[in-house]
Amino acid sequence: MTTTDCQSRKDCSASCSMTSFILFPATAILLGWGLRGFIGGGPFAALIPGVFLALTLSILLRHDVALACQLALFGTVGLAFGGEMTYGQTLGLAKGSDTFFWGMLGVTVKGGVWGLLGGALLGAGLTAGRFERKRLVLASLLLPVAAYIGWKLINEPQLIYFSDPENPRDESWAGLLLAALVFLVVLRGGAREKDGSMPLRFALWGFAGGALGFGGGTLFLVYGPSLPLPQAWCGWWKAMEFFFGFLLGAFFGSCAWYYRNELTGEKPIFTGKDKGLTDLLVLVPTVILFFMLFPILDTIATEGNAWYLRDVMRFAYSFVFLGSICLLLGMRSQALSWQVALTLTIFHTIYDFNRTKPAALNMTDFSMTTQAAILVIGTALVGLCVYLIGRSRRQIFRFYLFVVWVCYGLACLRTFGIKSWLLATAETGYQFSDFWRNNPAIIPIFTIFTVSTFATTVYIFRLYREDPVEESLLESS
Repeated sequence: MTTTDCQSRKDCSASCSMTSFILFPATAILLGWGLRGFIGGGPFAALIPGVFLALTLSILLRHDVALACQLALFGTVGLAFGGEMTYGQTLGLAKGSDTFFWGMLGVTVKGGVWGLLGGALLGAGLTAGRFERKRLVLASLLLPVAAYIGWKLINEPQLIYFSDPENPRDESWAGLLLAALVFLVVLRGGAREKDGSMPLRFALWGFAGGALGFGGGTLFLVYGPSLPLPQAWCGWWKAMEFFFGFLLGAFFGSCAWYYRNELTGEKPIFTGKDKGLTDLLVLVPTVILFFMLFPILDTIATEGNAWYLRDVMRFAYSFVFLGSICLLLGMRSQALSWQVALTLTIFHTIYDFNRTKPAALNMTDFSMTTQAAILVIGTALVGLCVYLIGRSRRQIFRFYLFVVWVCYGLACLRTFGIKSWLLATAETGYQFSDFWRNNPAIIPIFTIFTVSTFATTVYIFRLYREDPVEESLLESS
C-alpha cells in the first residue's frame, strides 16, 4: 500500500480539473513524441510517449502502485505498436500536388490505426482487473497473429497502398488494424464484474485523436515551407510530431476525464508477492535474444529462396511479436511490468543514441566495444534504479521524473555533445557558434523540449500530492 492509493474514495479524481486532464497528457505526449523522433525512431522509440501517457493518467486518476504498473505495461507497449508503420513516403505523397489527397488519406488512416491500437491497449490496462487473466493472455497472444494476417492479406499484395510504388516500402497499417480489432473482440463481453467496453472507448477516442493529429500535423509539412517565415529556423517535421503528440494526448486525457468516475475502484491483476530480481532473469534473455539472434536469422531468411522463411521472420522479427511477449512477461509481476515500461524504454533510447550519435553530430567515433559497453552498463544502471525506485515510497512520482529526465538528458547529449564544442584545436579553439549557425532550427525545437520537460515536471509536482488522510492511516498502522 502507498500514499497514492485512493481508489477507495469514489471522488479521488475530482481534485483534478478537466483542464489538467487535457493539458497534462497533451504536454507530456508532445514531449514524448518529439523525443521519439529526435533520439531515434521506430516502435521502440515510441515507447517514450507510451510510458509518459500511462504515468500521466495514473497520476490524474490517483492510481496505486499496482494499477499504475499495470497501466504502464499495457499503455507503453500499446502505443509503441504503431511505430511498426512506415510513413515517410506517405508524407511525401501528401506534399505532392498530384498525390496530396491520397497522401493525406494515408497519414490520416495510419494515425487513426496508431491511436486505435494504442487506445485499445490503454483501455485494457486501465481495466485489466475486470477481465480473466486467460482472456488477457489470449488477446495478447493473438496480436502478432492478427497483425501478420492483415499484413499478408492487404499490405503485402499492396491492395491499398499509401507509399511510393516505384520505390516500395513494406507497409503494415492493415495488420495493426486487424490486430486492434481482434484484441477488442476477444476482450469484448469478457468482463467478470463491470462493463468491459473501456478498451473500445479508448480505442475510438485514440482513433479520432490519431487521425486528426497525424493528418492535421502533416499540413505543417505541406504548407509550412510556403509561409513567409525564415525557413532555416522552422523544423516542420518536428512541428508535425509535436502536433500529433499534443492532440493524441489531449484526446486520451479527455477520454479519461469523461469516464473518470467509471475508472474508480478498479482492481489490479497483480495479487501475489513479487519475486524481486529473479523475475528479471526472464525479461533480459528475451530482449537479448531479440536484438542479437533475430537479425542473424533475418539475414539468413532474406538471402534464402524459401518464401516461408521470409514470412516466418516477418511474423517473429517485429515489435508486435516482442511486444506481445513483453505483455505476457509483464503480467507475471509488478517488478517486471515496471522493467518492461521503463528499462526497455530507456534501453532502446540508449541504443538509438549510440547508433545515431557519431553520424548525426560528428562526435568522436566510438568503437563497437565502447558502444556495447555504454549500452550494457547504462541499461544495467537503469534496471537497478528501476528496481530500487520500485522498493521506495511514492514510486509512481519518482518513476515519472526518472524517465522524463533521463530521456531529456539523452536529448541534451545528442544536441550539445559536439566534437567542436568538446575538443579545441590550436587554430580555432572551441567552435560554439558553428552549430547554431548551421542548424538554427534546433533552437526553437530544443526550446520546446525544455519548456515541455519543465512543464511536465511542474504538473507532476502539482498533481502528485500525498493524501493527508491516508498518510495518517499509514502512520497509525
